[in-house]
Amino acid sequence: MSNDYEKNGIIFDFYGVIRHDIQQTWLHNQGLQRIGEFAVASNLLDAGEISMEEYLRRYSLASGVPPTDIQRAFDDTPMVEGMESFLRELHGTGLRMGLLSNADSGPRHYLEETELLQLFDDIVISAEVGYRKPDPEIYRLALNRLDLVPGTTIFVDDNRANIDAAAAIGIDPILFSTAGALRRELLTRRILRK
Repeated sequence: MSNDYEKNGIIFDFYGVIRHDIQQTWLHNQGLQRIGEFAVASNLLDAGEISMEEYLRRYSLASGVPPTDIQRAFDDTPMVEGMESFLRELHGTGLRMGLLSNADSGPRHYLEETELLQLFDDIVISAEVGYRKPDPEIYRLALNRLDLVPGTTIFVDDNRANIDAAAAIGIDPILFSTAGALRRELLTRRILRK
């Protein structure tokens, strides 16, 4: 299916776009911020330098909350409202769909468990490839693995720095707010049809 803007692919961030950010949600619920040891542990996990077990241990030491309670809260963090049906709708358009996330393997496992993995043509996870957004190399890797070029690709993220980095290499960025707003934007661009 062609569209008026001749886009061939769309790449999504995971946390904050498809699923609520598990770390940020937990920290907020605890009255904490992603600074200090929390930021260090998150960055090391995203880089693949520590395991999830070590990450939970560090969060536990910094917060006083048992690792099992932290993991349970992470597991209970829901998908962003409206995104499951939106992804299924978008899958039928013929666009190549990718995922690009600063994370460990959590997004891949979540997509398997929710039976959404098959909607994506490829998944690039920072801990698996050694690059993190906003490093331009991770965007180039995602484009290459999806056989896409920047000018015909949309990137959706909830983080302005990541959007700006994608735009700097020629990818068409959309700053995510809600599934409904994203759907309206893609309708306006005639990527989706009513």
